[in-house]
Amino acid sequence: MARERYRSQIEFDQEIRESNELAGLGFVDEFRVSDLGRAMAGAATNAELEALVGPILSAFRMRGHTEITPTSPEFRKAAMTLAVAEREALAVSAARDDGDLTAATTNPLLVAERPLEPTPVSPRILGPLSTKRLSEIVPLMTAEKKAPPASVYEYEVAVRMFEEHLGEARPAYTITRRDVLSYKTALMETPANYTKRFPNTPLPEAIRLNKARATPFPVLNVKTINAKWLSRLGSILKWCVNNEVLPDNPATGVRVDQIAGTAAPRVNFTPGDLARIFAAPLFQEDVALEERQWALLIALHAGLRASEIGQLKLDSVRRERGVLAFAVEEQVKTRGSARLMPVHSNLIRLGIENLT
Repeated sequence: MARERYRSQIEFDQEIRESNELAGLGFVDEFRVSDLGRAMAGAATNAELEALVGPILSAFRMRGHTEITPTSPEFRKAAMTLAVAEREALAVSAARDDGDLTAATTNPLLVAERPLEPTPVSPRILGPLSTKRLSEIVPLMTAEKKAPPASVYEYEVAVRMFEEHLGEARPAYTITRRDVLSYKTALMETPANYTKRFPNTPLPEAIRLNKARATPFPVLNVKTINAKWLSRLGSILKWCVNNEVLPDNPATGVRVDQIAGTAAPRVNFTPGDLARIFAAPLFQEDVALEERQWALLIALHAGLRASEIGQLKLDSVRRERGVLAFAVEEQVKTRGSARLMPVHSNLIRLGIENLT
């Protein structure tokens, strides 16, 4: 990469000169030259290296020439060699500005023993979509599937969580099985509802903050990890394979294995819990029930999902064959989820049939 960067900079310098400009790469920033020198000597921090040559490395990565990122173990060495290329290119340009039009580097790192050949494109790049981020691919997939809004939202959240784990939104072709396996491990440590418990906090930081609590919040259960987040990610990557975006699906077979009966049981509400929920000030005698109160009462007596309750309309409460029922028929999880649910006698006594 260092040789390629040096070569491209010198070619650019020559193009500028041949276009009758007065100079090549432009005014030499002595501060940048000094910073590059510190980088070459190993005195710069990783953050300083990223600021100096991070965009250059990112450009190589986008073209499929490397998989190194600022979090990779190889980052520091690669960044230092790119700093050499940058400083040498600036030095040669400055020498040409001073009249030495034959100036060239003698640095052994940059002097190729044979003519440089273009770096081959990654075999995982099958087409233009291969270099797109998953967040750019999801709209294409959901539009083709005609996915309902609830499913679109879950796909978008699945990608956001995965990219938070990676630390960046990477091109699809760079995603490896190791990435997905490490994501699975992270999900096993992720607090449930972490975006509400730790607002505006990315996934890795939410995990760290939860572990630091005296009493950590419960983590995601295995069923949610497998059936929702790993499944959604796997579906996206499978679509990529089917549409020649990727040659393989790095999420195939990745799931959390758990011995039957070892999952943490769901804890039911106790009578005391229900007494607190359905107490004043939310519920008071002789006070008309409104949407929020009706939603809680329906959840208690009908067992509908929150999303199903939220879409109920006045005409969703109607008589079918003489029985008052809730018609769950709008946006449902599966085709079989559309159904009629008899209304509990307590709700009838409270006047649900008379709502207008």
